[in-house]
Amino acid sequence: MRLLAIVAILGLIAAPMRAQAQCSEILEHGLYNTYQSLKTNDLKSAMAQGLCQSSENTSSGGQGGGGGLTIPIYGVPIGISGNYETSQAESIKNSSCQNGQTSLSDQNYLSLLSLTVDPEIVKAWSACQQQGGLYIDGILNGSQLIVEFRFRPMGILSQSRFVDNPTITGADCSQFPKTGDTINNVSHQYLCYRHGTDAVTILANDDSSGAAQFLIPAVISAPPLAPVIPTQMTCRYVPVANASPLSLPPPTCTGTGALGQPCTCPGVYGGLAYITAK
Repeated sequence: MRLLAIVAILGLIAAPMRAQAQCSEILEHGLYNTYQSLKTNDLKSAMAQGLCQSSENTSSGGQGGGGGLTIPIYGVPIGISGNYETSQAESIKNSSCQNGQTSLSDQNYLSLLSLTVDPEIVKAWSACQQQGGLYIDGILNGSQLIVEFRFRPMGILSQSRFVDNPTITGADCSQFPKTGDTINNVSHQYLCYRHGTDAVTILANDDSSGAAQFLIPAVISAPPLAPVIPTQMTCRYVPVANASPLSLPPPTCTGTGALGQPCTCPGVYGGLAYITAK
């Protein structure tokens, strides 16, 4: 009996820890899904090292406006934008990077992750922490997206039913849950294919916890580089002192070469010609 009691107590302790780990995956997978080139088996350690090597940006195009911070993780620049977000990241950096040592607590790790992903992903993570219920997560691998549904125990409830068909935009799935399907705490996974670099959004409603959502933001293309407009050059006559007088205006002739290099104007005497901008 005592052994059974100990096992039961350990189970009660482990359940919240498993739930917290599941919620943390929403943020971690959100970062991986946003930055597809990010590859690491220890994201927390990589984030800690990158944070201590981070540099402040003079400007940022993020939603929050203002300055920003770039965290390099194995060559992938993770951006944080907005004055408030940057201030929070700097505060975490100051407490985690001291005297050449890197120490990122679990709480600071989650806080830092929440500053790097889309606000809708943070909202899903926050909802996950508050209670059990319908849970959606996904991990992107190239164009393949593995979507996971489960119902996390909520009070005495251990399962639920979908009240309508879950919807997905930005991806196609050969199979997906349907109205009336039962969902419990066993992972149900579905293979989908993303449309190019579009945003992916999943919405689902059940009869116990209400609604849940999942988001992968669209890939933001780098702004095109401004076209390089070549400077037009000409070979222009430059008179020198004590030279024979010439008729005005001084002759101009075409020429090629680097700016400031000597060139030749046929028929010109008593002066030099140089490549100049028109």
